[in-house]
Amino acid sequence: KKNIINIDISEFNKVDVSNENITNTSTMLTSSELRYSLDSLQKTFKNDVVSFTENINQRVGVQKMVQPTIKPKKIKNQFQSNLLHLFTPQQQLDILNLANSNLESVKYSIETSSTDFKSKQMNISGHLIALNDKFVIAFACILMFFIGAPLGAIIRKGGLGLPIVFAMLIFISFHFINTFGKKIAQEATISPFLGAWMASLLMTPLAIFLTYRATNDIGLINMDVILAPFQKVLKKLFPSQN
Repeated sequence: KKNIINIDISEFNKVDVSNENITNTSTMLTSSELRYSLDSLQKTFKNDVVSFTENINQRVGVQKMVQPTIKPKKIKNQFQSNLLHLFTPQQQLDILNLANSNLESVKYSIETSSTDFKSKQMNISGHLIALNDKFVIAFACILMFFIGAPLGAIIRKGGLGLPIVFAMLIFISFHFINTFGKKIAQEATISPFLGAWMASLLMTPLAIFLTYRATNDIGLINMDVILAPFQKVLKKLFPSQN
């Protein structure tokens, strides 16, 4: 008899595919699609900020229906340190309750809106990083050529292994800086442009340096200059005897 294994897949029916979030979709868009999406996202974000500001302004303050018991002309030239005494006890209680209610409502609205605005800002930053990546990748290919080719020409000793070690160290450094820059740019710590271009900007001086030394037939490191001081000290400590 064959053993039949029953697998319960009923849980898959509970997943609503239309509500599932697809992350990192910005990297799949073209440059024109990213620009279009950015324009729409930025307009929506600005409208949301304006709407939130207007809503807060409408919800704070004392209602116009509450009128002071003393007419303004009687206190025209006087400074009142306690404005509540201008109202009746019942009106004072209503004002304090209204102020407390407004504070709690505004606090809750700010907290929820802050999370929403942060999420939208991160989405915009992600699209900006993806747009800059379209150009960073092309520039990085040229940059790595001007690092790898001079590096291979300068390092003449060590066969194939030593240039590969240097190339791996440079690539790992580039990848780490690039990942770090995008991460902090996604969190709005720095601008998306700087986050996307950070690794390339830091590696460009190295490419210029290596290309200059390769074209002028200069080694990567002049070991004679580094070892000369130590050789002088050794000669003083252990002078040769003729």
